[in-house]
Amino acid sequence: MTTTSQAAASPFEFVLGGKTFLLSPLTDRDLGTLERWVQDRHMELVKRNCEDMTEANSRYHIDHAFGVAGNITLDGPRSMETLSTPEGSVTMLWLSLLHKHPEMKKEDVSALCENVKELEEACKKVLDESKPDAPKKKGGSKAQAKKKTRKKRR
Repeated sequence: MTTTSQAAASPFEFVLGGKTFLLSPLTDRDLGTLERWVQDRHMELVKRNCEDMTEANSRYHIDHAFGVAGNITLDGPRSMETLSTPEGSVTMLWLSLLHKHPEMKKEDVSALCENVKELEEACKKVLDESKPDAPKKKGGSKAQAKKKTRKKRR
């Protein structure tokens, strides 16, 4: 069931580091930013590991990594692994906080979240509030609907 905050994208209160903040559900723009952040982490890891390789080997691995990074999506296993790290959780929380606390820097969020359990709970709440319910399908797929429309036109 969709909650009121999901429907209206309403912020909700959450205590971090002993202070109450307004967290907001992540928008499509936030999710895109988060996805690019995960892709960038993948590229940074590969580039760091290529530092001591020959130029040919390094180029091969970096070219391959670009292809892999371009296919990383938020709902994939690589994203889940990356977002479950403290840095990933802080990034997600920071994007949520920016809506009502634009002065917040990622370092500020990191300092607030020294308690890992509190960080996990905040991220879970942000994710729960950001996910709309799966749409309920009626009458089949879009392809079936197009076929029905074409038949009616004839």
